[in-house]
Amino acid sequence: MRRVAIVALLLLSFAVPAVLSAEEAPHPITVASFFKVLPGKGETVMGMLKKYDKPVLDKLMADRTITGWGVGMPWAHTNGSWNLVLWIDAADWAGHGKVDQAFEAAEKARSADENKKIEQEFHAATAPDAHRDGVYRQVFAKMGKAPASPEGKGYLWLAHWTAKPGKEDDLTSFLSDIYPGVFDKLLADGVIGGYGMLVPVVHVAGAPTHLSWYWVDTLGGIDKVQAALRAAHAKRAPEQQAALDARAEGIFEPGTHFDDLLEVPMSGVPKP
Repeated sequence: MRRVAIVALLLLSFAVPAVLSAEEAPHPITVASFFKVLPGKGETVMGMLKKYDKPVLDKLMADRTITGWGVGMPWAHTNGSWNLVLWIDAADWAGHGKVDQAFEAAEKARSADENKKIEQEFHAATAPDAHRDGVYRQVFAKMGKAPASPEGKGYLWLAHWTAKPGKEDDLTSFLSDIYPGVFDKLLADGVIGGYGMLVPVVHVAGAPTHLSWYWVDTLGGIDKVQAALRAAHAKRAPEQQAALDARAEGIFEPGTHFDDLLEVPMSGVPKP
């Protein structure tokens, strides 16, 4: 499949500060593209991804040009504008440039007739007007165990947050303070396979300013995550919770938070 089809499916590595100081080292970049697969065409598109895209991505993983990739589909259907996302993680922009080169090389290795057939088949299976891309920098990402399945199957919980104007860095700081206390323990216990936070580097009007995420191998893992979050809340003294609520009220734009739960049928993670 052509690179346009891949870039159109990318999203999932999370959290990056809205502004980086000159002294900070670059944060990894995630490119995410979203498609709407037409009814009855899901197996067609997945088959094309496995046949044409996965071999290229696996090779890029093996030589450490990229640090991760995956394909996700909504488990809970909350937005009709897309139903398939492909993400690719790389250490920097140069890495994503090499991804483009790898897909261009794969295309050149095929005949013109085969490339035309691939393009026609893909466009016949997706709604072109629904396609969009997202580019994010990772504020932080902590990874634990690899997915239990050989194909990299699992579930990804995505939380979308929007800061009030001028409060982007405060929201980054808030989530950075809250998440590790609960999620580091879940990571150490093997309940989750990773968690993190992202911020956009290509800004879209009206889009969330931050994304946070965590990975579980099974839906049952979500029960344990939510139980841990409830327990953390219950342990706070009333005055601590009141101070936290007041801090949040000054940071978050009201009425803008939403979640996505993705089923991941295949993904790639770094080898030790």
